[in-house]
Amino acid sequence: MKNLESIMGKNDSKVCQALIENGALKIAEIEKRTGTHRRNIYDSIARLTKDGYASSYVKNNKQYFEVTDIEKILERLKEKSEEIEEAINGLSRAKEKSGKPEIRIYEGDEGVKLLLDDEIRVGKTVCALVTASFERDLWNYLEKNFHPTLKGEVKVRLVYTESDRDLAERGKKFPFVKIRVVPDSYRSAVGLEIYGDRACIITGEMMVRIKDKEVAKRFMMFFEEMWRIGKPI
Repeated sequence: MKNLESIMGKNDSKVCQALIENGALKIAEIEKRTGTHRRNIYDSIARLTKDGYASSYVKNNKQYFEVTDIEKILERLKEKSEEIEEAINGLSRAKEKSGKPEIRIYEGDEGVKLLLDDEIRVGKTVCALVTASFERDLWNYLEKNFHPTLKGEVKVRLVYTESDRDLAERGKKFPFVKIRVVPDSYRSAVGLEIYGDRACIITGEMMVRIKDKEVAKRFMMFFEEMWRIGKPI
């Protein structure tokens, strides 16, 4: 139904759908199947006939309406789909030209899930400077929900501080996770994740994800320095 609505009005698409699914119908039958007032049905039939989608015939003094050419409808749907795709591509190109970072904010358990889903979709190694509160919530969420990340689709590199060594130990059981520990002098309430062209700043229950190659590159340089300082556990 939604696909048909892309090339014709809502009422027209309901009438057309009924004719496609049931074959030739009388006005009363169309009204029953669509819940549309017959006056609106006649208007829709007139438009569908004008556009070459429908036609009518008389049998035993009763007028029936039917879809004339389904192939024509399918061809128009294909054209519409291509128009939409081109519009989306055009927006994407304009967005790239603008050079503005894409910023999204995630919060709570649902935010954690959305962030993890995005990490898996991107499929690049996740590098993170860990905060105790977020990482505790993250491990609890992963172990409770057995998110696909636990299966190792995405490699993970984590940097903890000495005070959070207990949390670091929880990550050791996952073979795709590599962990290093730095002195507490580097401890911060603000965490950081980098993966692909994305960098996510984590504070409390809020995660601010920035999609920008240059931003991700700069944060990655900082992470690599912390990784160099850290000691494996």
